[in-house]
Amino acid sequence: IDISSSSLAYAKRKSEEFGIQNIEYIHADILDIPKLNIMFDIIHCTGVLVCMENPFLGLKTLTDNLKKGGLIKLGYYSELARSNIVIIRKEIEKAGIANNYTEMINFRDLIIKSTQKHHIEVSRYADFYSVSAIRDMLFHVEEKRFSLPQISMDLDGCGLKFSGFDEK
Repeated sequence: IDISSSSLAYAKRKSEEFGIQNIEYIHADILDIPKLNIMFDIIHCTGVLVCMENPFLGLKTLTDNLKKGGLIKLGYYSELARSNIVIIRKEIEKAGIANNYTEMINFRDLIIKSTQKHHIEVSRYADFYSVSAIRDMLFHVEEKRFSLPQISMDLDGCGLKFSGFDEK
């Protein structure tokens, strides 16, 4: 399930490339999942909740459609780990840099030449070297970052039990 048609098309192409045939692709908003009347054994949700206006509502929607004893894997952005990105986003806003190709590439070149610690740190991310990924990383209009206490509260609020971190 994805709201992005292009993401679904990519997933379908990759599935076909690897000969995987037991996947159904559904174009939908995460908040519309209840309309599908499907309960899931496993939900893998990365890069979705962090971009929602109300991430808890998205998580609640997912857990309401998770079978009892099911597994949900979530991908959140850490407040601490993204601190350098927050600083750079403020620089982007202050400088009035647009999220078009030319301005993003020019800004990326400035960061590459910079000796400032937060610029050097961000330039080490693989996403820094792809235009679409740098747009998502540095120019995204809606991004939520989470602390461990916030994640704990959200999991508790949805009746979920934390079972560990994936270090990827």
